Formats: sequence, C-alpha cells, structure tokens
Amino acid sequence: MGTMTSRADWTGRVIDGKFRLIQWLGGSMHSSVFLTELPEADAPKAAIKLMLADAMGAKAHMDTWTAAHALFHPNLLRLFDSGRCEVDNVPMLYAVTGLAEESLSLVLAERPLTEAEARETLDQLLEALAYLHGKGFVHGHLKPANIMAVEDRLCISTESLHLAGQSGRHLPSPGPYDAPEAATRPLAPTADIWSLGIILVEALSQKRPVWGPILKVSLMQEAIPNSIPEPFLRIARLCLQSNPRRRATIAEIKEILNPPEPVMAALPAGEAEPPQQGRSRWLRMAPAVALLVALVAGGAFFFLRDYKHRPVSQEPSPAMEPSAPSVPKPSPSVARH
Repeated sequence: MGTMTSRADWTGRVIDGKFRLIQWLGGSMHSSVFLTELPEADAPKAAIKLMLADAMGAKAHMDTWTAAHALFHPNLLRLFDSGRCEVDNVPMLYAVTGLAEESLSLVLAERPLTEAEARETLDQLLEALAYLHGKGFVHGHLKPANIMAVEDRLCISTESLHLAGQSGRHLPSPGPYDAPEAATRPLAPTADIWSLGIILVEALSQKRPVWGPILKVSLMQEAIPNSIPEPFLRIARLCLQSNPRRRATIAEIKEILNPPEPVMAALPAGEAEPPQQGRSRWLRMAPAVALLVALVAGGAFFFLRDYKHRPVSQEPSPAMEPSAPSVPKPSPSVARH
C-alpha cells in the first residue's frame, strides 16, 4: 500500500481490538483519519489517526505520542491513546484524540477576527504553548486549521507534537506557517513563536505575510500590514524575526498584550463594578451545534458544519492534518508529514 489518501473501505474495522472505524474523515500519503469512539460507556466520539509504521518520521511520532499521554491542559486537544496495529497485514501506528467543533481556518475563510477575539485567541494560545514548551514539547504545526473551538474554549491539536530538539524532527518541506529554520534544524520553541506571528497577521487581515525566497528583515516588515492594530502589530513584528534568538518570548508577548494595570482608587460606596466582557462570540457559539471533527494526518483537521447562529463555511475542514480544530468566525466561540 503506497498511499493512504483514501481508505474509506476500512470503515467498520476495529483497531487494536478497541477502536471501531466509524467514518473516514481524510488522509494523506502516509496517514488516514477516521471517526471513532472510546471504549468507555457513554464516552464522547473521538478521532483516530492511522499512520504507516514505515513512513518517514513514524518512530519519532510514536515516541512523542507515548510521552504526550501525560499532557493535560484545557487548551490542548486530549491525546487519549496510541499504539501499534496491523490493517490488512500492513504495520500501522495509531493515535486517538478528542474531537473539536470548529477551526479558526473556517472562521478566517469568512471574515477576520475582531480585536477582542484576537486578544482572547492569543491569550489562550500563549497558555497552551507555555504549557507545551514547559513540558519539553514543540507544537511544530501551529496554523489556523489546528486551532479549534471545543465548547467555550480554544484548543490546539496534539497528534503532531514534537519533542523539542529531537534529532531528525525538522520539516523537509516547510509550509507557509513554518519558521524559516524548520527545514534545516530540529524544531525548537522559537519555531512556534514564528507560526504565532503568521497566524496573528492572518487572523486580523485574512492574509498571510508573504516573502520571496530570500528572507530579508526589510521585506519582512513591509509584508506585515500597518493596518494591524496595536499591540498586535508590535507582537507580530517581534515574532517574525528571521533570527530565532531575536523573537519575542511567551512572557514578553503576554506583557505586551496585557500590560500591568495602574493601581486604581477604590470605587465610592454603592458604585457598581463595570460589567465584565463575556467570551468572544465565536467561542460562545461553538456548542450551538454538535459537530464531528477529526485530526487528520499531516496536521490538518476536519470539522462538520452548519452553525445556526452565524455564517460559517458549509464545507468540512480538516482537523487532523492529513497531509492535519477553531477560533473565530464571529468571535472566538477554534499533521503534515
């Protein structure tokens, strides 16, 4: 079997005696993703990614999945299980993850984020990345399709994580969200900071900054639209530094995004506190409809559609990067190999 781009004929099989393949959701040359369900009673639906055991980087994926079982954070899509199996006598690896409701990519296909949505999305992305980096992981595939809405929070994918500095875990063919050094060096946390800058520009303008084959600082700054409001413009410029050592740290971005507030005098007796803003609309609306979404090989995710309360795309979007779940359509209600 040279390719796994379409394996819908596997529907109905049971993987490792535990995970029934309910529906084919997508695939890439070396992996395929299906809707499945966890063995526990009343457990929610999940996504299972199948990868050829002899595919490039397959062993590194297995090592990372094993290490990632202990990860638990509200802004990470849960990795429930992983292992080895055979399908039609072909050795495979598999990873089982949670499902999401909507991806940021679906929202950006319709409209840019508002400043409030961008702030909330960035806040939650920073929390997830700080946790991952603190545990010795790099996401390595951060992009709108891997940023998803799950109920009232934002989550990023976990099936394509990398161990920081892991030998051989560079990206032979970097994509438009990948740091320029990703093709030649093991992935480091600074690669995620670059991706964050690209996503931030696209989230507010619906366009990715684009450079020619030679990355120059002057061209890079010109590619970031001056229409991006502060403090996002400053953050994007600090993230998109060609030299990884010059990129902003997560702590620095947090301080720019949410500077310390000046000490304020107590309100006069009887005066009410100003009302607090609720969650941005795109995250609030994620639970409006039960959507089936799955992570697809290569880093992309597939999500079902038809949200009642806002005009989102009617086409499913990849969730597990096959080649691959949300932030905002109206307000943030958010695997390449």
